[in-house]
Amino acid sequence: MDKRIQVEVLSGFSEGKISNVSETDNGIMLTIAMFEYFTYPYTVLKCDLINCREFILELENGVCIKDLQEFQKYEIEMQDAEFKNSKLVLSCRIEEKWSNILIETENIKVYDELNNEISPFDLYILNGANNGIDFYIREKTKKRTSSSYIGESVKFDEDVLGDLQKRERYWARYEQKGPPKPVDLLIGLDEYGVKMFYEQEIKQLISICDGLLSTYITDTLYDQKIRYFAKELKKLCETAILNNKWVEAIGD
Repeated sequence: MDKRIQVEVLSGFSEGKISNVSETDNGIMLTIAMFEYFTYPYTVLKCDLINCREFILELENGVCIKDLQEFQKYEIEMQDAEFKNSKLVLSCRIEEKWSNILIETENIKVYDELNNEISPFDLYILNGANNGIDFYIREKTKKRTSSSYIGESVKFDEDVLGDLQKRERYWARYEQKGPPKPVDLLIGLDEYGVKMFYEQEIKQLISICDGLLSTYITDTLYDQKIRYFAKELKKLCETAILNNKWVEAIGD
């Protein structure tokens, strides 16, 4: 499994509590309690670290714990994960003190209480995107108020935006002053700005979404995330056209 996906999977358990750590035939199984989150559909998730070569709890005082039985002495609250120095580093809190779990594993699989596997993409949808650009349908008025917006927004996840900019060579073309591509209307948006789309540009967004849906067709997590966003944005734009509305993009 790609290290970036491992980071994303473990980061999805942020603020969950590790209730058990056990050794399996080919790795380590984490049992993670999610019951404190009333909007979360699962109370417990199981995270199988397959062919795990390293699993070390590094306490704030520098003490390192490798014995899995010792883990049971601590209430470990998971935070964010990152890939650092060829290792997966999971930040944790133990009694309000910061700690890290250092992980080196070949693969990660996630299961619910009934041992049904949950794919990385399903976890992504479940957790939602935190940062990015929000697209709204809005009334045709210059004055912006809370009543100007209609229905739910669509989030353009900053990670999806960055991935598209890289794969479409947006910044390379920008630096070389190369000719723009139609997709630049979308991937060239200011992540912290505001952009209004009128009828013609809304139609262009629909065409861009169709292009993304026909280009990024693999079963990789990255392509699945792009297709999911493109489908949702296309649906929003079509609704705006049907109801004679504008579309507004608002960055974080």
